[in-house]
Amino acid sequence: METGSCQTYPPLYLILLQTFMDVEMMRVAVSVAKQYHVPVFCAMTFEPVGKTMMGNSVSDILNTLEPLGIDAIGMNCSLGPDLALPICGSNPSYIRTP
Repeated sequence: METGSCQTYPPLYLILLQTFMDVEMMRVAVSVAKQYHVPVFCAMTFEPVGKTMMGNSVSDILNTLEPLGIDAIGMNCSLGPDLALPICGSNPSYIRTP
């Protein structure tokens, strides 16, 4: 549909699941979210030791969530950049999810 010189597009939907501390809880949320056939972005929260409050490592999280077909993975802002960068750097090189 066109209105004057501006073209309108259908809205873009996605589901953002954020501030999860347990990969199993995130797994359940992703399983439900994928039923809506929209992109699913996940953001976990980490402790300064590099794991979630429930003890999940980056590898645990990626190995659990990537097979579910998530579209992106990240971490929330619970840590500053100085503590977050080493955790992000622990991402295994074989993971394909952005």
